[in-house]
Amino acid sequence: MTSRTLFSVGGLLTLGAVALASPTFPNRGSAASSGQIPGETAAAFGRYAAVASDATLAELYDPDVFLNVRSLEPRERTVALAQVRAGGTSIRRLRRGQPTGGDIDIPKAWLHHWIGTAFVPSATLDEVLAVAQDYDDHARIFAPDVVHSSILRRHSDTEMLVRLRVRAKRIITVTYETHHEVRYERLTPKRAFSTAHATWVREILDANKPGERQKPEGEGYLWRVRGTWRYEEVDDGVLMENESLMLTRQVPWLLRPIVGPLVRNGPRDGVQKALQAVRREVELRRR
Repeated sequence: MTSRTLFSVGGLLTLGAVALASPTFPNRGSAASSGQIPGETAAAFGRYAAVASDATLAELYDPDVFLNVRSLEPRERTVALAQVRAGGTSIRRLRRGQPTGGDIDIPKAWLHHWIGTAFVPSATLDEVLAVAQDYDDHARIFAPDVVHSSILRRHSDTEMLVRLRVRAKRIITVTYETHHEVRYERLTPKRAFSTAHATWVREILDANKPGERQKPEGEGYLWRVRGTWRYEEVDDGVLMENESLMLTRQVPWLLRPIVGPLVRNGPRDGVQKALQAVRREVELRRR
């Protein structure tokens, strides 16, 4: 498997929280205003995604690691695992190939890269995967952010094209329609991961109304979505991780004091909410 294959990878179910933080504003005089993502932006994101892909691959195929939480320093790892076994989530910002502090420089855009770990007690890997792959029911499982999810096309038992629509409201209501190439791989009877790469991202105007229409690529706030889910069955349950990599348009300077924190925290909150939703659904089905 190559880097291109892995980060044909996506952050699928964290998208709803990005919509929560998404402002709508004009972007005059830029390539995005003409429906195109700026070339230097796409190139910089591609370079970072390749580095991130290699790092994720190294963890996935290392039998002593697999989960990102195991790559942490001993004290940090101990704290994180204790936190998730107590019913919480451990959310961490990733900076692949970069210093741990500060932002990664992507021209005209903001990059959001987060990973979270959670634990589902007494569950099996098959039970968790059954929830993850139940796309026809994701609108209920991940409500209220996800309003529609379905499989558009199956390439095989482990590869498919998934349609996802999310809608959320904080400052305003924002709706996005996305298509994701999703792939599952079972490494061992106890370990599996899935990847998803958004091949089509559009903001929807007047959603579910007679005049519903979509913005051209680049005119919306969200530009790229990729991510990975990891699942490992241990003696007393399943450890799972949700990694999300997203690229969004920069917020204008005048709006940053108000909107900036929402945009920055949206993807992080989405990672946490998705983990909590999967755990909640698995526990519900076990009753």
